[in-house]
Amino acid sequence: MDHGFQIGAVVAPVVQPEIADELTEALAGALRRLDVTGDQVLDARVTRADWAPAAARGGSVASWEATLEVRYVIQATERVFDSRRSTIVTAEGSDPGALDAMRSDTFRTLAFASADEAIAWFAFAPEER
Repeated sequence: MDHGFQIGAVVAPVVQPEIADELTEALAGALRRLDVTGDQVLDARVTRADWAPAAARGGSVASWEATLEVRYVIQATERVFDSRRSTIVTAEGSDPGALDAMRSDTFRTLAFASADEAIAWFAFAPEER
């Protein structure tokens, strides 16, 4: 059986507009880094991408919690891997442009961590028999 993967559908029915592209890029990078490209089709569906205020710190410092949940499925074997990544980031001030950039960077980081974790699991975890 081929143990390599290729990217199938990446679906992100969430408010964060860049998530699907970020996740596709992250999966492609993980496949290359781990040298596990092949014929098994890997689909990904973002099931949650939240960006919400976290505990207030006072003054002009604001905290935000970002959560990204993704379900990965290998089509041929129906193997499933669920990933949940979350982090809290802080920013000083309330510049909307800076907050948008921070949100985008945070979700990019979460997407890459999730993709790395999923590809490593599919490539190296023993298949259930």
